[in-house]
Amino acid sequence: MALVLEALRGGEGISGPKLDQWGDWRIKLSKTVAGRRIQVVVAVKETHLVIVTVI
Repeated sequence: MALVLEALRGGEGISGPKLDQWGDWRIKLSKTVAGRRIQVVVAVKETHLVIVTVI
C-alpha cells in the first residue's frame, strides 16, 4: 500500500487522462519506488479517487 500511495503522490502521468464510459477521468501514473517500477491506474471521481489497477 505504501508503494501505491507514493506512486499517487509523485508519479508521472504516462497515459491519459481519458474520459471513460462511466464519465470519469482515468489516468495511469508511474513511479520507481524502492527499486520497483509501480504503475497505478486511477479513476478521478467528483470527490475522491478510485484505484482501478496496480501493476
